[in-house]
Amino acid sequence: PGTMLFDYAPFTVHRSMAVREIHSGRQTLIGSGSTPTYDPTGHILYRNGFEGIWAIPFDLGSLQAAGDQFLVESRGIRPTVSRNGVMVFVEPQYGGTQQLVWKDRSGRIAGTIGRPQHRIVNPDLSPDETRVVVEARDVGDPQQFDIWIHEVKTPQKSKLTFGPQNESTPAWL
Repeated sequence: PGTMLFDYAPFTVHRSMAVREIHSGRQTLIGSGSTPTYDPTGHILYRNGFEGIWAIPFDLGSLQAAGDQFLVESRGIRPTVSRNGVMVFVEPQYGGTQQLVWKDRSGRIAGTIGRPQHRIVNPDLSPDETRVVVEARDVGDPQQFDIWIHEVKTPQKSKLTFGPQNESTPAWL
């Protein structure tokens, strides 16, 4: 509860990942990568350039990497992980759309979530694992980002926000 994981670009165009203890101010650089998320199995999942989703074992006690990085999914971007370790990520599709997918730990597709959509960004799996909220573009207005909810068990999606401004970075509380 008192530790924050984030990415930043310290005076370069390359993104790095760091972890910071909020109360003490202690900050540790983890390495290069972006959009990190903590997996309760003891790993940090992240994007390494254009090379998919990677993982690195991570010790919360020492705030240090605890092993070598490894590739989790070559085509995936923007992972999110539930409290029990279930991962959901965006898999780019041909034609400019993207699809949320489930994969098992061996890398096989276990299913898709919701419906394909243009430019899915920042997915967040609900605590009960029944829905995924995303920031995405609508076909009718390709410049507008809105918040959408994709149902996990059915190919349904619904638009949550409307209006002229872009809404972004949704998260379940």
